[in-house]
Amino acid sequence: MSGIHWIVIAFVVIAGLGFWSWQQSAKQLKKLQASGFIISTDLKGNPKLLLDEENRLLALVGPTSYRVYELQQVRNLEYKYDSNAQVEMNHRIEISLQNTTTDQETVVYEDEWIAQDKFKLLQSKLR
Repeated sequence: MSGIHWIVIAFVVIAGLGFWSWQQSAKQLKKLQASGFIISTDLKGNPKLLLDEENRLLALVGPTSYRVYELQQVRNLEYKYDSNAQVEMNHRIEISLQNTTTDQETVVYEDEWIAQDKFKLLQSKLR
């Protein structure tokens, strides 16, 4: 096999895994909504960050599970990123929680502008 064949195979495998992950996340999202969670704000990210403003809830939805917290459990929000000499990467919102088995949740975004925009929006919803 030539190099181009390996590239095509790698692309197909990556696309297949992405599609599978999307399908699994969609199933978790349906389960979340079936539990009574009403999506009022979709803050995107990985895992997907959702708000139910009516019931004052926050949910994180991934391909294998979803987690729901009351907004009053959010102790602190931080916008963070890692950088190296060439590129800033790994822009994320870190959500510190109280009275939960998890002290912190992290939501990752693809770039700085989206992460900062979602961070400001989440801050405004918590007030």
